[in-house]
Amino acid sequence: MARLPIDHDVPQPARRVLMAAAALGLGAVHGVLRAAAPGAPLHIACLSSTPPHPANLTSFLAALTKLDPALAARTRFTTDFAHFDAAQLRQLARKLNGQGPALILCFDFDAAVAVVATRVSADIPLVFRAHDDPLAFGLIDSYARPGHNLTGITTYRCLDQKLVEIIRDAVPTARRIGFVHDGAIADAGCNAQARDYAAGRGIRLLDFSVSSAEQLPALLDRIGRQAPDALIVAATAVSWPMRQQIIARMDALTIPAIYEGQVFVDDGGLMQFSALQDDAFDRMARAAAHVLRGGAAGDFPVSQPVHFELVINLRARHAPHYRLSPQILRRADRIVE
Repeated sequence: MARLPIDHDVPQPARRVLMAAAALGLGAVHGVLRAAAPGAPLHIACLSSTPPHPANLTSFLAALTKLDPALAARTRFTTDFAHFDAAQLRQLARKLNGQGPALILCFDFDAAVAVVATRVSADIPLVFRAHDDPLAFGLIDSYARPGHNLTGITTYRCLDQKLVEIIRDAVPTARRIGFVHDGAIADAGCNAQARDYAAGRGIRLLDFSVSSAEQLPALLDRIGRQAPDALIVAATAVSWPMRQQIIARMDALTIPAIYEGQVFVDDGGLMQFSALQDDAFDRMARAAAHVLRGGAAGDFPVSQPVHFELVINLRARHAPHYRLSPQILRRADRIVE
């Protein structure tokens, strides 16, 4: 089993920097990992824009070991974390690009963007996990052939309509439902579909768009003034790192909310619906194994999730007060009691 030396972390820049990759002219590069001697150690440099989250690397290594024990035994990991500091993230990305590892493994979208934007060449293959749509942001050429000597997985699917459906089933009396999202991000009509779905069921969907952490306090105040019957919080570059503040305010306002991501429930949120994390790490391990075996990263398809989970947290503050419907409790894949 490979040892897991823990280093320092990587920050999370704003989504707008994504197009910096295009400026580097890397579209035609389809790199292949330089062959290592049989049995030689393989250095995998891991980068995250967040504070340390040890479960990420542990889960990835478990998936890689299950897939190819011999390959996993050859790996040596280093980890860097940016703690949501954009300047530090770019600095760490430059450092990794200069180290020449066998593979750079990015545990979030912003880390992948930073690595691509700071490349001098595309010689080092990149495998990423993204919670965003990498095609919409220009990180990949297509899901089938991503190009740029990178591949990976995304947990992104258009879930806006499904989140409306679930919160409506959970709180059947709700007629005014708030939706926290980033309206500045292109979503191929995903949010519009949710609004149409809600309108067809007599529900008014209140738009709470937020594009930066600086806007969040004013947004939370507006939610308090408008007092929706329930709330949906999509996973965005703002809601993800600021989730504890959002959850705390919803608790203070006694507004039942559903979130997009298991970490929201881990931090005390009432409900979450999102892609299964174990499935994500299995898919990420398959992509990394392809590259480490000498395959071209840019020719390996970027996979999307097919398995999702609804989790209800009955330990959440005020959970009994919300009187969630028996229907949603039966529908839950997992209940935290």
